[in-house]
Order: sequence, then structure tokens, then C-alpha cells
Amino acid sequence: MGICFRQSVLLLVLACSSLASQALTLETTTSQTPILQPLPSRLDDGASHKAAFWLNQDFHSALYGQAVQPSATGSWHKFSIDNTHPTIQSQVLNFDVHIIRHLDVYVFNNGTLQQHRALGIRDQHNVITSADYQGPTVHFDILPDHKIDILIYKQNHGPGIIPMTLYTQKAFNQHLKKQQFFWGAIIALLLSMAIYNALVYAMHPNQSYLWYLLFHSTCFFYFGALNGFGYLLWPAWLQSLLAQHIMTLNFLLIFLLVNFSSLFLNAKENAPKHIRFIKPISIISLLGVVASFWLPEYMLIPPFSLLQLAGTVFGISMGISAYKKRFKPALYFLISWVFTLSGGAIGMATVMNLLPINFFTLHGFLFGSILELFLLSMALASRMSYFEKALLTQAYLYPGTQVGNFSYLKQILPDNLSSILAEKQKPYLLVANLDGFKNIVALFGPKTLSESYYQHTERMQSFLRKKDWSIAMPLPTGSHVYLLALPGEQAMILVNAKTTTIENIIEQIKHYAEESMVIEKQNINIRMQLGFIQISPTDTVEDRYRKAQLAVINCIKHNENYLAYSDRFDHAINAHMQTLQQLRHAILNNQLTLFFQPKLALKTNTLQGAEALIRWPQADGSYIPPVQFIQIAEQAGLIFEITKLVIRQGCEWLAQLKQHQRTTYNQFTLSLNLSVLDLAHPQLMEYLQSHVLINDIESDKIMLEITESVFMENQQAFLQTLGKLKTLGFKLAIDDFGTGYSSMLYLKNIAAHEIKIDMAFIRGIDSNGVNQNIVTAIIQLARATGSVVTAEGVESQSEALWLASRTCDLAQGYLWSPAISGKDFTQRLASFAQSPQP
Repeated sequence: MGICFRQSVLLLVLACSSLASQALTLETTTSQTPILQPLPSRLDDGASHKAAFWLNQDFHSALYGQAVQPSATGSWHKFSIDNTHPTIQSQVLNFDVHIIRHLDVYVFNNGTLQQHRALGIRDQHNVITSADYQGPTVHFDILPDHKIDILIYKQNHGPGIIPMTLYTQKAFNQHLKKQQFFWGAIIALLLSMAIYNALVYAMHPNQSYLWYLLFHSTCFFYFGALNGFGYLLWPAWLQSLLAQHIMTLNFLLIFLLVNFSSLFLNAKENAPKHIRFIKPISIISLLGVVASFWLPEYMLIPPFSLLQLAGTVFGISMGISAYKKRFKPALYFLISWVFTLSGGAIGMATVMNLLPINFFTLHGFLFGSILELFLLSMALASRMSYFEKALLTQAYLYPGTQVGNFSYLKQILPDNLSSILAEKQKPYLLVANLDGFKNIVALFGPKTLSESYYQHTERMQSFLRKKDWSIAMPLPTGSHVYLLALPGEQAMILVNAKTTTIENIIEQIKHYAEESMVIEKQNINIRMQLGFIQISPTDTVEDRYRKAQLAVINCIKHNENYLAYSDRFDHAINAHMQTLQQLRHAILNNQLTLFFQPKLALKTNTLQGAEALIRWPQADGSYIPPVQFIQIAEQAGLIFEITKLVIRQGCEWLAQLKQHQRTTYNQFTLSLNLSVLDLAHPQLMEYLQSHVLINDIESDKIMLEITESVFMENQQAFLQTLGKLKTLGFKLAIDDFGTGYSSMLYLKNIAAHEIKIDMAFIRGIDSNGVNQNIVTAIIQLARATGSVVTAEGVESQSEALWLASRTCDLAQGYLWSPAISGKDFTQRLASFAQSPQP
């Protein structure tokens, strides 16, 4: 960055000789005296003419006046030193530049050439080794009462300044120690940063670190050549080569920096509009690298300055774009530009002689660049941390969206709730149930469901982000979510009802959420039902979420649009949980028992069988009917345990009937009810078979009753299961016929032994014409499929007479007996035949 801010406007003309002349008296000088006159730079190679003026000639003012004029021989500077001390004075002239092509120093003692040193990087006899490197330096002695004239010749393609200092020998030794310490510290700092980042790259290889290491290494060689400390690290020929190709390194640094920046800032995502500029800038930079081997530096300075300006604007613009996208490592990147631009500006002002030349201004660009490299190193560490957090963040986002998920609710939100709700006056937690997405699956398939869910959640998040009552929830990367997508097509939102009512907020959310979505050219409507509860920073997320969930469950149950949490919801759920716990205990201890309701033939009034119904006896002698606990058992996954109990007790009762009343047993069929979950259970058939064998009863003595609802689930699978049960000899009955869903095709395929008409059509059938037509149609349908017809819930003699007149086969109901215990049923077997005849 700004590598060539050191370039200055070339000074080709000295206005007068006095500008290049200076007189010093040792009596008045200190231990070190800066000599800071600028010298013009010559653009052609006049090195071959430089000795013609001075070798073997005495110095005189005419020749000096001619030398400072613009010519092919370069530029000259003269100063004189008078020694008024009575002793010999040892002096050292030290130059603070290391990349001058030709630099000759002539020391004249009273007009006679005493010493000539060629210190330029292209002077063949300037042989420098790392062991004795002291910088461009000339040592000389001045006798008492003598005058020394020093002439300096400079020929270079670059800036005009040539800062130098006249030291006493002692002061120079001190300066040399300080300089070696300084360059040692700079080298150690640069190397330590390089080693650190190389180790990080070795552990976590990625292209950003690789480009940074290339940029860092090039900067190391660049400053080693520019400031001379390269003599301490590599051979003199390499130092000379690098020093002569500073412009080459300038173009190379631009190339490396642009490519590093694009990768570091993840430009494809954070600055996509900048991508198209990377290739042109890279190509121009590489062309500049090639051109620098043939064209002189002064010709490349203008195009390089434009390229550098473009690269600077490009880099800063890309960094700003990335930072706006919440890419936090871009902040270090932008700060690094501040330091390198500041250092570059100081360096440029110094070489243009606009700032006083001192240690800090002379090395301003070096300091700025080191701070830049340090900040970029920090930025890389920040970038790694950012992407680790970004990867972690993905674990807290719903797949394919930018909204939170259930893991966020469990792991992140509890730790951040207090800070999130700080200073919120009336915060609420809302749980929303989204109804309608299952229809999308049915219509268009699962792929469209994912797309529509993504569309809906992103719309909602965008809507919530704009509302002042919406509360943001932070992610590890520092970005925020406003909506959590939860299992079961639910969502969670935090809102603050500071300036409006919670009801108004909910109405806004519902109105926006329930707007039609166009999916596959079809309008799809989503219904949202919400449960909500007010919270405080001291509340736990788990408790508030649970209570809001209870509210939404009751909202769905009672078909409300929204409900606030109420303590009664907890009372109901506690009662539910208590019932469930007691039910588990009752099943485990075999406390559930079977009751039997007789089934009689209407034509002969003879007992044909019974339906087994489960009952839950209580300590006070009462019984809990199935309607109060079967649904709880299904929800808790206990229904098959109850079914196994029914099968076991039913088979044992039939075995007793077979043993003690064989005649009744021969014409008796016991009906057992099966749920949809039972039919899907893999152990059902094995359990039925084993208990039939254990109790030595025939499988055709068991009628398995199923409701029509099974045909609304996995139809083919249930048909296969029913077919296997029939193959094993079990009879099948369709229970509550007419209240569910079935078709003639399924009735034909099942070929059920019995069709049971639901009591809703039997009640008052003797006087209800509609029910009479429905029951007549069902009886005719049963006859067509070869099934026996049983009427449920017969309570009056007139109902029984009407059914008998329509050739209904069997009936059960309070007219004969309610469901009674197995013991009572056995005792009353004989009396059932004496019940009223139709």
C-alpha cells in the first residue's frame, strides 16, 4: 500500500550554487550534524563522466559552479569543514539512503584529493559484505588548522533528497549501535509475524493466509532493500538487485495486495460488485512488473501512481462494502489502510522536502507499513474467529434460512435473555403455530415445501426487522435473528409492547403472516395461531416457552386466533400428567380390566358373542371409562401396552369359557378393539398368535374391530396387515360404520365378517326417517359384501323391532345389558337369552 509515496517530484535544476554549498566549523559543531540539502536526480546514465571533473585536478570554484548545473554528469553537493581544534579530528559522513545508483564522495584536503569512495549500488567497486556493513559511510581525518572540502556526486532515477549526517567517530559508533538495535527489532518483528502466520497457515491452510504470507515476504524484501538492512540478511548481490528494482516490487505489491484483499474480505459474498475489477488491476500490475525491467523508474512513476490510487480506492471501497455486510474483520483491514496511508503521506512529504527530515519522517512509511502488516495479521486472526463463529452460527440457523432454530432456543437464548431484554418495558414471548404447509407437501412435494418455508420465514424476518416493537436476538457472528423456526411448523418471536398493546402487535403479525403466497402459480394461505406470555430478564426461557406453548396448544384446541397463558392451562396439564403417571402404574400392575357387553341375534334372541371393553377401576369402587384415558395412552405411546392387556385377558376369559361352557363357547365370538397404532405395531400378530396358542383357543373366536379411520392413513400397509390377520383365522369387523371414511373398493378387499352400525344412526330409528334410510342402505351394502350387520346402542324395544324388520343380524345395547365385568357376564350367560324379544 502506498509503496511509492516515497517518490518525489524530480528536481532537475538547482537555482543557484549556494543551495548546494554549506560551511561547517568543527569548533561550533556538535557530535553529529545533519546535512539535509536536496540534490537533483539525473535521468540518464552519466556515471562515466563523473571523474573527468575531479580526478587528478585541484578543486576550484569554477569547476564546482559548472557541476551544479543540469547536465548528463548528475548532481553535486559541496560543503567545507574547518578544524580549529589543536588536535586531529576523526569524522564520519553517513548517508541515510541505500538505493542511490551512483554515489561518489570526494574528500579534498586544501584542494588536493585525499579520498574517493564510490557508494552507489551500481558502482562495481562498491563491494559490501554483511559483516562490516555500516551503511553508505566515509571516514576521514582533519588535521589542526586544516580545511576539508567534500564533494558529493549523485546520479539516480528517483527522489532528490539525500539526507546525511556528519558524526564524530564516537558519536557514529553510538549511532551504529542504535541503528543495529533498531533494525534488529524491525527484523525480529517482521520475522515473528511471518512465522506466526506461517504456523497458523500450516494448521489451517487457506488462500487468504497464503496471499498474506506472499505479501508479507515481498514487503520484507522491499524494506530490506529500501532501508539497507537487507545487507544483514542476504548476499550483497541480491541486495543490489532488489535495490535496483524497487519499482518492480512496487507493482508486485499492488498485485499481491489486491488479490489478498479480495480473498480476505470474501468479496464474492461481501463485495460482489468489486469482483470485476480484480482481474484488470492484477493484469496491469503484472505488466508493470515486466515493464520495470526495461523502462527507467521515472517513466513508470506516473502510471504506477495512477494504479496505486486505483488500488487504494478499490481496497478501501471493498473494505467498506464488506463492513456494511457485517463482516467484522473488515474493520482491521480498513484501520490498516489508515496507518499505511498516513505513513506513506509522511514519506512522500519528506522526499518532497515538505517535512523536516528526521528519523521518524524518514521512516514514516516503514512504520506505517509495519503497523499495517500487524493489523492485517490481527485481521486474519479475526477472520478465522469470524468464520469459526459463522460455522457455529450455522448450527443455530434453520437449514436454508437466516432465521434461528430450536438449538438457538436451547443453547444461545437462555444465556443472552437478560441482555436482550435490558430496558425493555413490556417484553413478550410469542409461540406461533403455522397451519397450511402440509397442504403444500400434498400438492407439490417436499422440495416445494422447503422453498415455500424459506420464502415465508424470510418474509417474516424482513417484516419483523423493520418494526420498532420487534426484539433482535444476537448470533455468535454479531448479526441478529428476529424469528426462530421451531419443530412442528412453529415459530417463536420476542416483542416489546412499549408503545402499543400486545393484541395490536399480534394482529399485525397475523395479518402479514397470513397473506397469500404464490407457489407453483397457486395461492397458498397459511393460518397462524399464537400463544403468548409476558416475560422479564429474570425469567427463564424454558419456563416462558413452556407456558407460551401451553397457550398455543389451547389456542389450537379451542380454535382461537391467539391466547395469553393462564394458570388453568397448567392445572389441566398437571392433571393430564398425573393421569398419565397413574395410567403407567395401572398398566404395569395389571390393574386395567375387561368388561363385556353381549351381542345377540335379533331373529332368534340368542347370545352370539360379546364386545370386550377396557375399564380402569379406582380405589373407591368407581371406574374410569376409556374415553378419559385412551387418548392419553395414544399420545404417550402406551396404547399397545393396553391392547396387549386386552388380548391377554380376552384370551384367558375365552379359555375359561371353553373349559366350563363348551356349548356357549362353540357359538361365541369375542370382539376386541384395535387402534390404528396397534395395526402398525410390528409385534401385534405375534402377540395374538402366541396367546391363542397358550390358551388353546381358536383364532376365529376372536373378532378384531377396527374403525374406518384406518383407511385414511397408510392404506396399502393396513390392507396387507388385515389380510395377514384374516389368513391367521381372525375375524374382522368395521366399527362405527358410517362415521368415518371408506369406499366400496376397500370393503370388497377387506371382506369384513361384520359391519357395525354406529349408535348415532340407531338412536330413535323407529321414528327417524333419515336414519332409517341410512341404516337400510348400510344393511344392503353389507349384504352385497357378504358381511354380518350389528347395530350398536340399542336401548328400546321399538328400535330392536324396527332393526329386526330390516333383517339386521345382531345388536347390542342397554336394552339387554351395559358392559359388565367378566365375572358378572359369566354368571348371566343363561339369562341373556331370556331378555325381551323384538
